[in-house]
Amino acid sequence: MRANWKGSISFGLVHIPVKVCGAVEANQIVFHQVHQACKNRIRYQKYCPYCEKVVPDYEIIKGYQTPDGIIPVTGQDLAEVDLPSLKTIELAGFIKEKGVDPLFYQKPYYLFPDNSEQPYWLLYHALKKSGKVGIARFAVHSREHLALIRPAKGVLALCTLYYPEEIREVEGVSPKKPEVQHMDLALGLIEQQTVDFKPELYKDRYRESLEKMLEKKMPEVQSASPPQITDLVEALRLSIEKAKDKKRTA
Repeated sequence: MRANWKGSISFGLVHIPVKVCGAVEANQIVFHQVHQACKNRIRYQKYCPYCEKVVPDYEIIKGYQTPDGIIPVTGQDLAEVDLPSLKTIELAGFIKEKGVDPLFYQKPYYLFPDNSEQPYWLLYHALKKSGKVGIARFAVHSREHLALIRPAKGVLALCTLYYPEEIREVEGVSPKKPEVQHMDLALGLIEQQTVDFKPELYKDRYRESLEKMLEKKMPEVQSASPPQITDLVEALRLSIEKAKDKKRTA
């Protein structure tokens, strides 16, 4: 697995070097925007209206919009940000996982030892035996995340959490609750349909249906062919434009 982040877990005075790798991957059918006439994919260019030209990636930096204008931010500026969690996953304490509302869960990662076998497995088994999870902070993707660290699938796992201010309040629902009736029937139905959670039994039925639809449409696949050009001047003009496009993307 490719590491998204490298650093260490701060466990008291012990530092445990780790590699952070994504624990999930998107498994979905992706549709592209296509020109109906020729069946070619639509391409987007990064265009500067002030300079009136297409801008190559190496000329693009980050910027923060303010009422007075844009503050340019370079990679060097970001590297100089003074934040302990940029290279260290700071364990701030330990809690019972049941105390965390599932609404706060964001994205899971695996934590692998990075030349840190003994302290890594010490933390893994200590968490497993205690039944608790670590509450931590670490910085990645231009922000500091709140996170949980716990044993999962035989390794340490980290799950980023939303901050409280990111959880939207419920709106448009009356706080008044109507008188509840037929509770015994509802509880009986829940009890009757209670099962063990086996994720392998649940498939993405929409994705499977899309695959079947696409399989049926395979005979309609059209290979994009360049338009027939009879005018020499037009052919030369298009060739120049094509050469320019290749040069921009090179």
